[in-house]
Amino acid sequence: MSIKCTNCQKGITTLKFSEATVITSGKYRVPAVLVTLVCPHCSQHYYVEVPAMEFIPCEAKQ
Repeated sequence: MSIKCTNCQKGITTLKFSEATVITSGKYRVPAVLVTLVCPHCSQHYYVEVPAMEFIPCEAKQ
């Protein structure tokens, strides 16, 4: 599956990670993580606020 970049219109199957910052969501006033991702073709930045309650812990590596 792919999406199109709103800037360069190229198909994107993966985005580059830029930053993740813990914040208080502006919309719901709950703890959240602001994730910033980047188009691999033109460096257009995209962000999303993910509520902390949506995170699922990964299995511990041994």
